[in-house]
Amino acid sequence: MNALKQAITAVCVSSALIGAFFMITPSGKLEKSMRYLLGLLLLVLLVSPFLSLSAPKVPEVPAAADSVQSDTQLSLAKTQAEYIARVLLEAEGICPKKIEAKMDISEQSDIFISSLVVTSDGNADVIEQLLREQLAVSEVEVKDE
Repeated sequence: MNALKQAITAVCVSSALIGAFFMITPSGKLEKSMRYLLGLLLLVLLVSPFLSLSAPKVPEVPAAADSVQSDTQLSLAKTQAEYIARVLLEAEGICPKKIEAKMDISEQSDIFISSLVVTSDGNADVIEQLLREQLAVSEVEVKDE
């Protein structure tokens, strides 16, 4: 309600000022230009309160969106880490049955592999060494099946 009162007051005061300018405008070519400009100004002043009142407010994004984004990024990083580990092992002639990566987020918002669990037939030492060197994973567990 206060905004409406301020808008009406602004229109009334500006209308009075524009009327005063009409009265002191000299006649001739300048008169037409001044009337046009002052009329345009009055029109803008009359329409502007309606434009500002009808502007919709943008809703705030809830903080949960950040956690959803983090979960999505972790899931993608986990899938990529498992795929890269599988490719590295297959390049060495080792066919793993299952690879599970556990991901974490550092304080600087970096995603890193905290551990890898590989289910495979034998070659535990080779698998551990390869994944520790190539992926810089400190914790590698190899399960025999």
